[in-house]
Amino acid sequence: MNEPANPGLAAFEDQIRAADAHAAGFLAGQGRGLETAMPAALAPAWQREAVATMDAARKRDALKACRHLTNAPAPAAILVEAPHVLHCLDCYARRDADRRCSECGRLAGRLSLEGGLEDVIRGPVVIWSRVRCARCARSATAPGGTFGNG
Repeated sequence: MNEPANPGLAAFEDQIRAADAHAAGFLAGQGRGLETAMPAALAPAWQREAVATMDAARKRDALKACRHLTNAPAPAAILVEAPHVLHCLDCYARRDADRRCSECGRLAGRLSLEGGLEDVIRGPVVIWSRVRCARCARSATAPGGTFGNG
């Protein structure tokens, strides 16, 4: 049997894979739509802007995390309205009721067929999310979100 060249790195990679699988299972369990593979180069503008804001916060040492996240690899969610804060999956799920539309700023409403619409992009370990109220979702020229009809 071959031993890994770096057992610590192998263990860390296993933790990353487990965290990524946890994020995928969480989204599936929440009914947040089917996954579609997307090259990073084709990411929508809202996600690229959130990545840039999050990275700028990280470089300024201003990136924050909810109290449930530790230094261990764990899935996290980044909301487009606050990309400088990492949320654990429980905090992310609880935020549905008070999230604001990323286009007009109004409360987006409950994420449901009748309420707001959520766009979700899942990368390795991280879930990127934005919401739109029903009115903005209906008037958008961009494709529909991954959860809710708006």
